[in-house]
Amino acid sequence: VDLAGTIGAPDTRINPSANWSIGDFSFTALGRYISGQEEEAGGVVQRVASHFELDVQAAYNLSWDAQIVVGAQNVLNEEPELNADVFGWEPFDFQLYGGATLGTVPYIRYNQNF
Repeated sequence: VDLAGTIGAPDTRINPSANWSIGDFSFTALGRYISGQEEEAGGVVQRVASHFELDVQAAYNLSWDAQIVVGAQNVLNEEPELNADVFGWEPFDFQLYGGATLGTVPYIRYNQNF
């Protein structure tokens, strides 16, 4: 049975990324795309729209073999694709859209090599 494209089993997932660095600075953008899904049950077609999130970060390499990173996940503040008719009282698929429930999440990270 081919389930690709049905609810909970998108037929396309793409994670494009772009990296750029100059000297001690580096910049990264990471996307997460999930295609729309649909299925028919009892003559009713249920649909869930496609979804895209974007993460960005900038890093600086410090002179003592360390790095400081500043970024944000889901900078477009995309919410999960909702369909209460399909998912019930929790109106989205946590396995596909779990990160989107948090909205935009800024962060700062310090990496140290020993």
